Amino acid sequence: MKGTPYSSPKDSTSAITIKVIDKKRKKIIRSCDFAIIYCEDCDVNIGYYYLRNNKKQNAFVFVFRSINSGIEEKVHDILGEDGGWAYISEEYRKLKDVNEGNEKHSYSLYAEAVNNVYNQMFYQ
Repeated sequence: MKGTPYSSPKDSTSAITIKVIDKKRKKIIRSCDFAIIYCEDCDVNIGYYYLRNNKKQNAFVFVFRSINSGIEEKVHDILGEDGGWAYISEEYRKLKDVNEGNEKHSYSLYAEAVNNVYNQMFYQ
């Protein structure tokens, strides 16, 4: 990452993360996560295996993660509305800003943002 505004890669439990940080405001401007995954049966979309870093045992192991059912359908419905992606993006940024201590991972925040926007659009 030398020569770019991104930090050195950090190895978390399930991804390798790079970030651009505003040092004055102590805020993350951008971040990107990379994960190593594989699908055992690509014809069946029930989940995938991801490479997990077990830091206590100092070992990498592939762990199964089921696909969060319903998120893709909700995103499809939201994107069918004017400004749909902007609503998801705005909600995601709000959730990320209040994510004290980075307790929640990016995908969890994304799923929460999608659910929040979906409920606001279709249930109120």
